[in-house]
Amino acid sequence: MTLYSIGDAVITTDKKGSVTRVNPIAENLTGWSEAEAIGRPLPEVFRIINEETWSEVQNPVDRVLREGQIVGLANHTLLVARDGSEYPIADSGAPIRSSKNEINGVVLVFRDQSQERDALRELALLNHTISTSLNEIYLFDAETLRFRFANDGALKNLGYSLDELWSMTPVDIKPELTLETFQKLIKPLLAHEKTVLVFKTVHQRANGSQYPVEVYLQLFEHENELTFLAFINDITERRIAENKIRESESRYRNLFFHSPDAIFVNQDDWVVLVNDACLKLFGAQADDELVGKTHYDLFHPDDHEQIRKRIQYMGEKREAVPVVEETIVRLDGQPVDVDVLAAPFSFHDTYGIH
Repeated sequence: MTLYSIGDAVITTDKKGSVTRVNPIAENLTGWSEAEAIGRPLPEVFRIINEETWSEVQNPVDRVLREGQIVGLANHTLLVARDGSEYPIADSGAPIRSSKNEINGVVLVFRDQSQERDALRELALLNHTISTSLNEIYLFDAETLRFRFANDGALKNLGYSLDELWSMTPVDIKPELTLETFQKLIKPLLAHEKTVLVFKTVHQRANGSQYPVEVYLQLFEHENELTFLAFINDITERRIAENKIRESESRYRNLFFHSPDAIFVNQDDWVVLVNDACLKLFGAQADDELVGKTHYDLFHPDDHEQIRKRIQYMGEKREAVPVVEETIVRLDGQPVDVDVLAAPFSFHDTYGIH
């Protein structure tokens, strides 16, 4: 019979609500074999509760017999199997009528919604994450370039309403780009020469203010439609930090090169940078006469053990060492006694000593 071969679970009852048939899918979900279920009241085999209140749900067969029409279960219904397992289900019940149009019983069709629920939860989580992300996220049509979606982060940062964005394109919020330059920019994605495009530009808010951004752009095809996904990072804070670093570098280099004291920078045991005072002290005419040497090349052998210990201390403690008197050896071989202060530093993930 058909009910034994269809993909949904099926239970039939007589007009008293006693089970008459159970197909294999229904056997698996309820935990009752057909032989065990036949003749039992439906609520004993098909026990359903509300998943939010845990209260018993009205027997759908009673409703069908009373109303004489197809009925469906309310949302958030759980089937409690014989072993206590719980399954979210959707079902409907319909009357079985005789040739005289009399109700002889009920057919109950239901299915396990566990996978559907999981998929819907994942989709809801994804939608929530995208919509509430602080980053700007956009979808725009690959042909017209008009926006199709903008998340809350985009609307908040730009100051436009969603209705306003519907009639706009990325070019309208990127003052540094024209339609021609933007089309040229995205051409490698449309030609499938690249899978992702990363570039920096400027966004302009509804009030006219601008801010720097980093754009990650991808092209997707779905049901023969091409759509761009744009993920935007506001890099204002990064730019501020980068500017501060550049200013700090400039100040350091200015102090370094114009200091009256001789200074050299050592990384991985090699001299990598020297100032003019250092050239003069060692009797050098050009940087390359000192750069590439080790500190041991520049100091008298009697001081090598002390230098080694001081370098080891700075490497372990990341602390400056006190001033000591040591002897350098000029390029002409002349020894000169000097006071030496050394300190470690970290910059751009590199470690050195000056």
